[in-house]
Order: sequence, then C-alpha cells, then structure tokens
Amino acid sequence: MSARFPSQQLAQLDEGGVRYPTLHGAAPTCIAKTSSVDPAIFAVVINATSLGLNGQGPLPGEVARVSATSLVGDVVMVPERTPLLQAAQARGVGIVYGHTKEC
Repeated sequence: MSARFPSQQLAQLDEGGVRYPTLHGAAPTCIAKTSSVDPAIFAVVINATSLGLNGQGPLPGEVARVSATSLVGDVVMVPERTPLLQAAQARGVGIVYGHTKEC
C-alpha cells in the first residue's frame, strides 16, 4: 500500500509477502515519532528496537540524560535486564521489563 507519508500507510508487506498492519493502520489516532530529542524531556522512554538483544549492541540513547522521575521500558525480553534497563536502574530510574507488556 502506498501513502503520501510512509508513516500513514495502513499496511506493509514483510519479506515473505505477508501483509501486516502498520501502527497507523492499527491505531490511526496514535502519534508516534522518533527523534534525537533530549530524553530528559520525556516521562516515559521506551526502547522499541533490537538494541540490547542478548545483551549486545550499544545503548539506544543517553541514559545519563533520562530524568530521575522518568520510567524506562524495553521491549527486548532476552536478557530480562538489558543493558538499557541496568543503566537506568543504576541511576535510580523506574524500569519496565520486556516481558511486562500488559496494559
């Protein structure tokens, strides 16, 4: 499917040709943005990448800049305490493990 902006696509095809909904298709009123904005301005910081999977790779952002009153979450489930979560917890920031995805 095509759209004026890729983020407005309703669905995409994966490498096997299987169609799956995009965020915009599944939740059209949800606004999701990525940027290199200072993480200190956010109340919730979530790693939704594979960075940290199996304890590998760089941190997805500057944990030192996350506010002490913020909450840091990670979608990575292995290891349970990813490098991001370890770094946030070491600073006293609240964390949410990847397996804790209930809303």
